Amino acid sequence: MSHARPGHWWMKQAKQHAKETMNTQTEYHASGTGTSQCDLILARLRRSRGCEVSMPELAKVGSGGEGFCMVHSRIADLRKRGHDIPPARLKKVDGKMHSFYRLIEVSEVAA
Repeated sequence: MSHARPGHWWMKQAKQHAKETMNTQTEYHASGTGTSQCDLILARLRRSRGCEVSMPELAKVGSGGEGFCMVHSRIADLRKRGHDIPPARLKKVDGKMHSFYRLIEVSEVAA
């Protein structure tokens, strides 16, 4: 049985396709074509009112229910924008490990 290695043609094709088709969040937001993944994830975290939200749920929200979303990268982008999001907490759910994120709002800190 042959195992895929990083140098295989399909990896190169996938990387090239990503370069050609994916915009950065900054480019997407500046295009004015819709809501960025960061904005979608931030809205979901705000709706949770300080409670944790799982990475799979954030990925679904961030991708608009279809497609792909790098949640950890979008969380890093939100932190760069100044949002207080603690490190992910790992929890086992149905035998699988999931990361959970939450947003700490300013009003939460003041209370």
